[in-house]
Amino acid sequence: MNTKNIYKTILLNLTMGLFLLGCNKDFLDRNDLNGLAEGSFFKSESDANQALNAVYGVLQENTFALYAPLLGSATDEIVRGPGSQGFSDLSDGTEAPGNSDTAIQRRWNHCYEGVFRANYFIENVQNVEMEEVLKNKMVAEARFLRGFFHANLVPYFGDVPLLLNTVSIDEAVNMVRTPKADVMASAISDIQFGIDNLPTTVSENGRLTKGAAAGFLARVLLNEKNYDATINVTSDIINGVYGSYSLFPNFSTLLYEENEGNSEILFDIHFSNVEPSVGESINWQSVTQSSAQGSATFKELVDAFESTNGLTIDDPNNTLFDSTNEYANRDPRLWASIQYPGAIYGIKDNDGNFIYNRGVWPEWLTGDSNDFPWSNPYHMKKYLNPLTDPPRQDGLTLPDGTNFVVVRYADVLLMFAEAKIESGSIDQSVLDAINTVRARAYGTIKEDTANYPEITTMDQSELRVVLRRERRVELAFEGLRWLDLVRWGTLKEAKAAVGKGWQANIWPIPESEIERAKGLTQNAPWN
Repeated sequence: MNTKNIYKTILLNLTMGLFLLGCNKDFLDRNDLNGLAEGSFFKSESDANQALNAVYGVLQENTFALYAPLLGSATDEIVRGPGSQGFSDLSDGTEAPGNSDTAIQRRWNHCYEGVFRANYFIENVQNVEMEEVLKNKMVAEARFLRGFFHANLVPYFGDVPLLLNTVSIDEAVNMVRTPKADVMASAISDIQFGIDNLPTTVSENGRLTKGAAAGFLARVLLNEKNYDATINVTSDIINGVYGSYSLFPNFSTLLYEENEGNSEILFDIHFSNVEPSVGESINWQSVTQSSAQGSATFKELVDAFESTNGLTIDDPNNTLFDSTNEYANRDPRLWASIQYPGAIYGIKDNDGNFIYNRGVWPEWLTGDSNDFPWSNPYHMKKYLNPLTDPPRQDGLTLPDGTNFVVVRYADVLLMFAEAKIESGSIDQSVLDAINTVRARAYGTIKEDTANYPEITTMDQSELRVVLRRERRVELAFEGLRWLDLVRWGTLKEAKAAVGKGWQANIWPIPESEIERAKGLTQNAPWN
């Protein structure tokens, strides 16, 4: 097939996808999505709503949800077995442009699928006769999503094609890379349009809000090291400008399905296990399984969780740490996030008492190696609810309706603190933000300093260390570690600490894309 035919097929598939893809469980009516005739499409408000739902639908692709925790395999969080959707290549530092059907290729495909659908909607909704306020809100949703997809390309690929309209076959074939600064400026403009025009609250779960857009904008700005702008946006969120957000009181259960939409969630991707055959469910057990293609947690992450006195386990002054009973007296987030040998698989209340006990982590998951998931004793627990998710065994598949949280309030507080630390504007608000997050881990509030290890230092270097460890343990497995390490310039060092290779702080452009669009160039060290 020649290049033009390849792109004709791609464009046709993307267009047809607008009619075929389901989306969020609370507002998508899937009836007759594939029955919209070409001549009648985009003539009614209902048609426009179905097309917008298809833009949302791209969020459910694995890149943005199920694969987010697996991105930790490109860092010092988790190790994946061989052949596991290309994450083993990222883990080993052997990623290559020609590897097909990988996390790299899928991120490129899914982001541009989303961009195409957003552009298609934005262009065609203008022809629909409907109430202008509603139309503007729908355009704001589509523009935010377009910005979201572009912003999910630049940190990984650098310069990428910026697409602000649907493209013809010839235009697709001749695409070139746009400077990443221009792509990010466009993405920020789209996201800001969302903040300005989205509602503060919604009647249909899953729709975007001002808070969702603001939370994601803060992440983009922080990754761009625009600290002043990050401080402004996060301060507005903290001060309630975009809605009322607060930490959910129980860290260990905040991501459970029954707690969806709680006060901590700014932006999440919705799933349902009602009709798993149409791809609306998510399978968290598949990323925690003990098998060749499963995941395990590096011991280095386990060791990052402090003792309850606030000292690291390698601190010679830490009298609480006992190497013969190393999991005792540790930050409660260790038990809530990671299954380790002898840990109880259950649920605790805010006071740390078990309200449900399913038993000790199975012996068949114990071992002593960081190299292969099936022999590693440490496994991700964060997304599993012991009430509904038994320990994963080979061949077991349980569809799950748990939403994936993209941005939550704890992250906002830590982004605010990091921006203040890095900009040198350290004051009590930095300590308040960090201590609010730390106190919640212990089931209390920041004022209750007798019951959690309070941070009191105002030294920039010391606070930087505190903040980075806090992000590591609070946000483990949430798909943010790679962005954090690249932003801090410590990815190579972190991977070396777990014995894994590193090539660059950027991914290769998929070779298949360069073959199709001759104007694309390759990133070093792959060119």
